[in-house]
Amino acid sequence: MGSWEHDVKSSRTILFSHLLYMYGIRSSEEWNDDHLWHHVLLPDSAPVHSEWARSIEECKPFEFTARYRMPEGAVRVLRMM
Repeated sequence: MGSWEHDVKSSRTILFSHLLYMYGIRSSEEWNDDHLWHHVLLPDSAPVHSEWARSIEECKPFEFTARYRMPEGAVRVLRMM
């Protein structure tokens, strides 16, 4: 399990060390929101992006499952809530 936080005002997301490790990222400098959308597999990206945007707009919790391509090419299933 990993954790992150998203600043709605700046639209900046911060991933904490264990989640960076789970995503196969060496440091927080390698991370940005585009990185997530680039690595979420296409069939999953539109519904996930819509759910993310809706939750921010409505200020409500969200949850989704998506397939994520790791930097070395393996695919992991991510459950976010």
